[in-house]
Amino acid sequence: MDSNKRIITNTIAQYTKSIINICLSLYSTRLILEALNISDYGVYSVVAGVVGMFGYLANSLVVTTQRYISYYHGAGDKEYVKKVFANSVLVHVIICAIFCAILIPIGNYMVGSFLNIAANRINAALAVYYVTILMLVMTIGSTPFKALLIAHENIVYISVVEVIDGILKLVLAIVLMYLDMDKLIFYSLMMLVILSLNFLAY
Repeated sequence: MDSNKRIITNTIAQYTKSIINICLSLYSTRLILEALNISDYGVYSVVAGVVGMFGYLANSLVVTTQRYISYYHGAGDKEYVKKVFANSVLVHVIICAIFCAILIPIGNYMVGSFLNIAANRINAALAVYYVTILMLVMTIGSTPFKALLIAHENIVYISVVEVIDGILKLVLAIVLMYLDMDKLIFYSLMMLVILSLNFLAY
């Protein structure tokens, strides 16, 4: 595929993915809010938000990693691309270990004391907290792979993965409506499963 066709194809894929995922997300959020109720949805948002603050690093990590991979890929130095990729994987593993070392020990304090959560939902909130840490690790861990795909301009594949992610989240929201169990814990675990599938896809 020549460069002009690749640019057009990648642009169409990006816009299509964005439109589909916005529609899916709007409807999914409505169903999840109805299924979890305002209280549990608030607990999930607050707990996931605290851990998710560290997730902003993921986008900057993707851009930084992709920059170096793209440079050496454009230069035709495949051996150096392999070295950059291997080193970026190692760096991201270290970053994940640091986040775990910081976030795991403070879990009980963060959920039990720092956040304003009802006493009867502390255990569920703590479970969500630890699951969210695993989700953060998955997000950061997938960064080098996503950067490599972007460097090779394989935007269509990334778009397909992200649309499937949106569809799976909609399916989860529908299933959540008919469950008779602790929906907050189930929802967080299934979000981890979906993120794990994304990680495997990348």
